[in-house]
Amino acid sequence: MIRQTAFGGNKHGFFFCLFLPLSLLFSLLLSGCPRLPEYALPHINATGGKSVFSGRGFTYRALTVHDFGAQSPPELSAGQAKHIFAHSCIRIRLSRKASFLITHGYNDYFGRSFWAGSVQSIGFEAVMVPDCSWWNPRVPPEKKGYVLQHEQIHFALMEIAARRLSRRVGKNLSAFSVIDSSRQGVEDQLKEKISTLVQRENTKILQTHTSFDEDCSLYFDPEKQQWWFDKVNRELRTWKK
Repeated sequence: MIRQTAFGGNKHGFFFCLFLPLSLLFSLLLSGCPRLPEYALPHINATGGKSVFSGRGFTYRALTVHDFGAQSPPELSAGQAKHIFAHSCIRIRLSRKASFLITHGYNDYFGRSFWAGSVQSIGFEAVMVPDCSWWNPRVPPEKKGYVLQHEQIHFALMEIAARRLSRRVGKNLSAFSVIDSSRQGVEDQLKEKISTLVQRENTKILQTHTSFDEDCSLYFDPEKQQWWFDKVNRELRTWKK
């Protein structure tokens, strides 16, 4: 029995930024086209690594300011960073209950051995990674609750996506059956199949994150953000583990 921690994989993570500078917001409103700047949009990070199979980060729970451990916002210049209130690094990864069976066999007809792999059980979960998540120390005290709730909603959206993916994939485990001439080849095929699933789910949920940011990052709108907060909590109950 092979546990998922034995595998590597491609890095597919989301980065979320809460963008609330009044000066830039004002200029966007004057232009007649209030939109988030490119650097503040939610985006998928795919620069290599093993995040789909990594043990880094913690699973879904209420966030606190102390969960943001990065000293500076990743991938942002100093000029851009001053306009960001918080930067969350949230990913979908395999859950601990996922397990894989890899066996060795011999084909008498062809006179050679082979390796076969299959998924015995599978599940996914959203995790927040503190060491690449950043909290701007200049967040005004009266905005702290709003910023935390904002990042919590992003976390919830990813957890909903992970639960939805778990439910869908769990209905068709036979799709993961693979055969190769080497054990490493089997592991690589399984990793690729799983990483592709997560990448597709990330792409699918990206528009929802963007819509949320357009509603609640361009404007300080506690009422609208509470609507989103209530919505994701209802969905979490619907997609209960």
